[in-house]
Amino acid sequence: MSLRAALRYFATRNAGASSLRAASTAAAAAPTPPTEAEELPSMESMRTKARRVYKELHRLGRDYPDPEYNFNMRLRRAFEKNANITDPVKLKQQLDLAEHIKKEILAMYSIRKYRHLRRAYHPNEAPREFHEDFALPDDKRA
Repeated sequence: MSLRAALRYFATRNAGASSLRAASTAAAAAPTPPTEAEELPSMESMRTKARRVYKELHRLGRDYPDPEYNFNMRLRRAFEKNANITDPVKLKQQLDLAEHIKKEILAMYSIRKYRHLRRAYHPNEAPREFHEDFALPDDKRA
């Protein structure tokens, strides 16, 4: 899936600002372990999903804005570190975290694209201020 297709998919799936705000909260980053009533998928299907998520993140990492951050190498190290997980609950938590990171990167790319278009079409306007709903608690602007 190309970056353009991924961004289009993400934009149509999460159309509202509230969904972006919810995706970036700490609660979304800390997945809850499944209850006893929930059935976990098989280890093989979770490993397949891990490979798929790794490929998607690796493709997204090509356009990472800071080349000194070396996103793809960090990604590889993180996946290698967790390659020997045998507990299905821990593996599911790691996969949920990877999905969250993927959404955050897609949101970052969307914001970067929006800001570029805004500068291109409105070069004389000052940047817009944050709305108080999006300010962090320790943000001095709010």
